[in-house]
Amino acid sequence: MDKLGIEPVNQGASTGTTYLKTKGKTIKCYSPVDGKLIASVKAVDEQAYDKVVGLTQNAGLEYSDKNIRINCVAPGFINTPLLDTIDKSGKESLVVKHPIGRLGKPNEVAELVIWLSSDKASYATGGYYPIDGGYQCHFPFK
Repeated sequence: MDKLGIEPVNQGASTGTTYLKTKGKTIKCYSPVDGKLIASVKAVDEQAYDKVVGLTQNAGLEYSDKNIRINCVAPGFINTPLLDTIDKSGKESLVVKHPIGRLGKPNEVAELVIWLSSDKASYATGGYYPIDGGYQCHFPFK
């Protein structure tokens, strides 16, 4: 088993590029915003997230001449049913981590993914796209 937890990403990218060679044009990888924050996660998690971003950049470079675009979307905390399982104070502790003053909405992340999948993003490849309400901008100051 992969100690850094990126084997599923490697497998997904491999499967995705095989599919795209005949049927499509874009692959999205996902990395939590903590992947770019040194002080926020354990060293092993940090390495795994950095490897997801690095894999995205390398694959973006490798497949760009085949007109396959590969990008990484890094959402902050998103208000989904999963977060309904935590108490109010726990949820509030997540909100204050975002300078925008709220959690993200699923449709906000979806809009970015839709754009990255569209022809309007035909020049975007190998990129890391945080959509996090400013989470990375202020960390670790709050």
